[in-house]
Amino acid sequence: MNKIIVKEDEYFTSDLVTKEEWLEILSDDSLMSNNYKYALSIFYLEPEHRSSCKHLGKKYNIHYNSINSYIMNFSKAVQKKLNRFELIHNGGNAQYWPITMKGRNIDGGLFEWQLREELIDAMLDLDYVNASAITIKNLKNLIDLVNKDVGDFKKTFAKARKALVNNLKNSPNSTVLFYYKKEDRDWSINYGGSDEIQYHLYLRANKVGFGLGVNTQSMRSEIPALESAKPYLKALISLKDSDYLNKLINQGFVWENEISSAKDIRPDNYYLLEKIISLRNNKISLIDYYTIINNLKGDLFEAYKKIFSLANEISNDGKPNKQDIDMILTNPLMQEVGELLLANINLVLTGAPGTGKTYLAKQLAES
Repeated sequence: MNKIIVKEDEYFTSDLVTKEEWLEILSDDSLMSNNYKYALSIFYLEPEHRSSCKHLGKKYNIHYNSINSYIMNFSKAVQKKLNRFELIHNGGNAQYWPITMKGRNIDGGLFEWQLREELIDAMLDLDYVNASAITIKNLKNLIDLVNKDVGDFKKTFAKARKALVNNLKNSPNSTVLFYYKKEDRDWSINYGGSDEIQYHLYLRANKVGFGLGVNTQSMRSEIPALESAKPYLKALISLKDSDYLNKLINQGFVWENEISSAKDIRPDNYYLLEKIISLRNNKISLIDYYTIINNLKGDLFEAYKKIFSLANEISNDGKPNKQDIDMILTNPLMQEVGELLLANINLVLTGAPGTGKTYLAKQLAES
């Protein structure tokens, strides 16, 4: 075993893996997880195949530590497979990422990685980004993939849901996020979420859709569907102009059966804030696929928790408390008016026709 010492700030060491070895590694399905393929692909797509994890995290809506972890674990797997060298930092600890990357400090206190040249050439030969598109055979196949690639987030989600649910009937399942129930269904929701705000995932007409949904359709429950759904729908309405939902809207999420006020709530409906991704010949690109994974673990999760928390307040008190209103009204005008209303019994809105007085009054009244 050849031991190579990596000195501090000397991260442009010579390539340790040949192009031929990279071709073999990239073609090894037993080694190449979707997480590894994704991390390599987003670096490959950058100019000169270089970037900081922080930049890519913002670009692809993923925590930069996740990208760092994917590259570290991939590099460790490569070292184990080749079993002919070992990188050791001069501080004595094992060092893995220089197997895959060159690195340097850049402005802003950031560290930039660049794919190794031999690896770049191998990815080019394999048309790796396009070749890594994922085939979606059916809904069960999609659910299995998502449950695997969200990783330990399943435990995070189960823990959060347990804390949010009052009188939890179903024990939280930390082994799956979505569950497959019937062959004749083209959709799935998160485990245990039938009477709540739900993670929703579907596959139909060669399209994948995912998002947050609330069901007012008849179902087996001690509480009528409409009544159990109302707090979540009211929370959605109250949060409509918040950062929680605006972040999703700005990423291309759209409403199915949009609701603007409590008067819009109807029985036998499904209200869904969703993002739709088209497949090509039953295949989804790796980048599009990780749009799903990253949102389930990121902005969608934050919105889910906020909606659930606010729905609990509405269920308990009939309306959100002052702290919730302060958090909901993130639009500067809404926040200002909300604070005035909390401090005064009456409030007069003035302005020219068409400037949104009625809409603002309805939003405040329902929140």
